[in-house]
Amino acid sequence: MAGKKVKIINFVKTIFQQIISDMYIIDSSKTPKPSETVSEYLRRLRESANISQQDLAEAAGIHLSVMYQFE
Repeated sequence: MAGKKVKIINFVKTIFQQIISDMYIIDSSKTPKPSETVSEYLRRLRESANISQQDLAEAAGIHLSVMYQFE
């Protein structure tokens, strides 16, 4: 169970690092919209990269059900 928590924490950390780095790039399609939740923002970024939830979950080393919870 501890290993799973570490994977989730690392996944979230990676996502937020990407969000922060994306915010420094002036590209309105990659910045959060004022009314957008974190889940909506993550989903929009994933979809704009044409990555499925399954592929992202596998790449992050987490179960697909965890990916569903993020979105």
